[in-house]
Amino acid sequence: MANGVEIHAFTNTAEGIAKQLITDVFIAPAQNPAEGKSFEPKQFKGLWDTGATNSVVTHRVAKKCGLIPTGVTQVQLAGSKGLRNTYMVAIGLPNRVMFPMVKVTDADEIGGADVLIGMDIINKGDFAVTHGDGKTRISFRLPSVEVIDFTGSHRVPKGAKEINHAPAKPKPKGPKSAKKKLTEKRKKKK
Repeated sequence: MANGVEIHAFTNTAEGIAKQLITDVFIAPAQNPAEGKSFEPKQFKGLWDTGATNSVVTHRVAKKCGLIPTGVTQVQLAGSKGLRNTYMVAIGLPNRVMFPMVKVTDADEIGGADVLIGMDIINKGDFAVTHGDGKTRISFRLPSVEVIDFTGSHRVPKGAKEINHAPAKPKPKGPKSAKKKLTEKRKKKK
């Protein structure tokens, strides 16, 4: 708990360098706590995609969870547009956080996964990907409690040399620098 706020976090470690960021996720029909209904979520593989605006489920997930379409929407996929069913679902993450009312669209397939976790979920917390020790690790923390900045104060491992860092702040250009240039020009003419 930080400053009275309960923090939920998880880190998922792949066996090596991963080409996809995949974790377990849990899907159920949307749950309104006021109604008192509760559905047991089913476990699926979720692909984390920062390039996706919204989350997506496959037709298989919709069928297995008994999801009922709530409408149809136009979606932009890689290189094409199409009409897709929408559903209201509950999405659970490995850190035991459940988002009870998430609007998702469906897809025929999602490469290597059943659910695509988009920025509608990712932007609720802090998300980091690292590859230390030759293993891909993704970490997600909810809520966001601090800035993660790899160019700020950080430790360089013993024996390593930092070769890539934030560029120096450019000097401001304005009336003073223009005046200075004019003065230098005049000096050269003399």
